[in-house]
Amino acid sequence: MYRLEIFDGVQSRHYSLRDGDTVVGRAEGCDLILDNKGVSRQHVRFTLEENRAFVTDLKSKNGIKINGVASLGAALNVGDRVEVGPYLVTLQHDLSDSVQLSDNHVELDGRVEKPVDEISKRLKLGTSAASFEDSQEESQATSGLGSNAQMLRTLNLAASALVGGPPVESVLQHVMDVVFEHIPAERGFLMLRDPANGQLFPAAVRFREARKQERVSISRTIAEKVMNSKVAILTADAATYGRFTTRQSIMLNSIRSCMVAPLWNRDDVMGVIHVDSARTGGVFDAKHLDLLCAMANYAAVALERARLFERAMQEEKKRERLSRYLSPQVTARVLADTEQTNTLAVPELRDVTILFADLVGFTSLAEVLGPQALAGLLNDYFTEMTEIIFRYDGTLDKYIGDAIMALFGAPLAMENHALAAVMAASEMRRRLKDFNARHADHAPLRMRIGINTGRVVAGEIGSPNKREYTVLGDTVNIASRLESSVAKPGMLVVGPATHDAVKDHFQCRALGALPLKGKAQQVHAFEVVEDE
Repeated sequence: MYRLEIFDGVQSRHYSLRDGDTVVGRAEGCDLILDNKGVSRQHVRFTLEENRAFVTDLKSKNGIKINGVASLGAALNVGDRVEVGPYLVTLQHDLSDSVQLSDNHVELDGRVEKPVDEISKRLKLGTSAASFEDSQEESQATSGLGSNAQMLRTLNLAASALVGGPPVESVLQHVMDVVFEHIPAERGFLMLRDPANGQLFPAAVRFREARKQERVSISRTIAEKVMNSKVAILTADAATYGRFTTRQSIMLNSIRSCMVAPLWNRDDVMGVIHVDSARTGGVFDAKHLDLLCAMANYAAVALERARLFERAMQEEKKRERLSRYLSPQVTARVLADTEQTNTLAVPELRDVTILFADLVGFTSLAEVLGPQALAGLLNDYFTEMTEIIFRYDGTLDKYIGDAIMALFGAPLAMENHALAAVMAASEMRRRLKDFNARHADHAPLRMRIGINTGRVVAGEIGSPNKREYTVLGDTVNIASRLESSVAKPGMLVVGPATHDAVKDHFQCRALGALPLKGKAQQVHAFEVVEDE
């Protein structure tokens, strides 16, 4: 009745839902295993009950979203999309009982086979997305060529109808609508190749008369022939041929004429499209075969476009999420590494360097400036300082009032993250002088900075409704205390591990072992002395 399409950002696979519960997660005991660190061991449960589908979050670490909105669970309609970690899971109709591959086959009399490349050249079809636009120009240029021009005009209409694209399930249904509008078929279906196992599965079924809906089949041999050899096949008034009528699969389906064409785009064959009729009198001819083959090409292009669109939307969502705290360069590197992107949300232990930078006396300045001027000043300050952090491949953790928290070494590992953090902080101090010179109409801003290096838990933390990439641990607390309790205005203070990493690059002055709030033991602190 229903199935799940699981899209991992590159390709899709399918899982048929059964009555009752289907548990999805990373653990081996799950009904559907999604082996990714972004998925909890038991992440989500799909329930099929009285012909209705439901989804429930199983208290997963990263939660779920239904159609882009965080949710704990809901009833699902066909086409609804559930985000499970890095996967996009879409509820679809399961047509496996409507269309079947039959092993009953015999070489047919009266059969016409045409290579799709031959049809493509004769009709001057494109083999890429550009064929949509090309077909429009071609039809206008050949308006006086009789039946060929009529076919091109028909293809132009088909191309225009299919160019709308996403989502994939809508494209498939639209393909069948277009085929039935221009070809006198009584039944038709579209089967796609599953990238996971190479098997064909039904993706769309259409009957001209709804009351005649029934199970239909296609010869497995013919389907494989069409796909492997890239040929379109026509059997005209097939029941008049003696050997054809002896085949049970044909008799049960009362087929007198049928056509099968590959869904092809360039060298890629995505599946097959089949149409048939029980009427006598040669319902289909060679022109219909050409038309079906050309439409199958457009359908494959439309399907590819829809898949690329979905992939681009996934990519854009990831890019938007990452760009909130990563520089464009680091964002590009994270997105280029699919495994890194998929595991970004999973908290993990990392060695990093934490930077806290806070403005001194900003509250007093707020009493002098109006709200609008104050907001503009702070936005300019944050913009300049964040640009510096990004220049050194740092990650913006958050703005805390007039303070900035940044980290170096996550989500991408960085060999010299302590040095990068201190170099960024040093430039932030120099840039603040220039900033104050440009805003001389009020008291100058003063900044203090604390930096510490060590091990933290890094990942996306929060509720299902709001998550942010951040770090947790004692390393963070010490960096914060070095900034708030040790550093004076204009000072850059670092912890012992940071000092060990940068002492050969920066002049440092020991401040001694100092007590910090919340720490039982004193912490050795060092001031990075500004170059004269």
